Amino acid sequence: MLAIFVLGMHRSGTSMTTRVINILGADIGNKQKLLAPYTANQKGYWEQIEIMHLNDGILGRLNVDWRMTSSLPENWTQRENVSALKENGMNIIKNHFLNKEVWVCKDPRFCLTYPFWEELIQELKMNCAFVHPFRNPLAVAQSVIRQYRVPKPEVIKMWANYVLSAFMHTYHKQRVILSYDRFLEDPLLYARKIYEGLPFTEPLNLSEIEQSIVDFTEPNLRHFKVDSENLINDEDVPTYVKETYQLCLMAEERAGYCDQEAFHRQVCNLYKEHIEQ
Repeated sequence: MLAIFVLGMHRSGTSMTTRVINILGADIGNKQKLLAPYTANQKGYWEQIEIMHLNDGILGRLNVDWRMTSSLPENWTQRENVSALKENGMNIIKNHFLNKEVWVCKDPRFCLTYPFWEELIQELKMNCAFVHPFRNPLAVAQSVIRQYRVPKPEVIKMWANYVLSAFMHTYHKQRVILSYDRFLEDPLLYARKIYEGLPFTEPLNLSEIEQSIVDFTEPNLRHFKVDSENLINDEDVPTYVKETYQLCLMAEERAGYCDQEAFHRQVCNLYKEHIEQ
């Protein structure tokens, strides 16, 4: 049994990525309980409402919310008020995904809360793999500001926290890192990249599903696009955020780079210096 977790910052293509993985053959859980489409995500979030609510509950019990710009407290999964939610989490997994050969779930908050879910996955003796979609933090900021009215400096720091925390959680695990913008430009190439980067057992017949993938990944649904040069030249963006984005690009462009110690050392250094409390 394979569980695929999509870990990415809000407004970074996690919904699109999850739906494509679903088209590739991963079960999405009870479709009646998915978060409904909305103006900001007209083709759906592909996110189980119960998972989102539980992740919000976890953060709430730690007296924080999804707008975190730094790490969660040390050993937070062992706190009694958080441990009390594990039965709920176990029931969600069993109700949606038990006996599914391959399944996928997504919530941007996983970037913060995945260690909680990892304990459940280990208890259930499931295999796990990860997909990390990323997007230019300035484009993310524009999108989040429009939808949630969060100030730009806060969104930029949130972006780094989500990305670096997610990379820390998936160290030494099977993962695929991909650019949201490049995914939109060539969805079939990136669908194959996801398939080949994850331990799917069924053979891929892309010709049977390519139209579904192309129809779903419409570039005109992307309202904000920002070049890397704009990020580099933006004096309001901290250097460590720019370095994190460059690290994402390198991880996507160089096959196997995200599995190397050099990548993890850079992630650790950025995380410990700028994210860890």
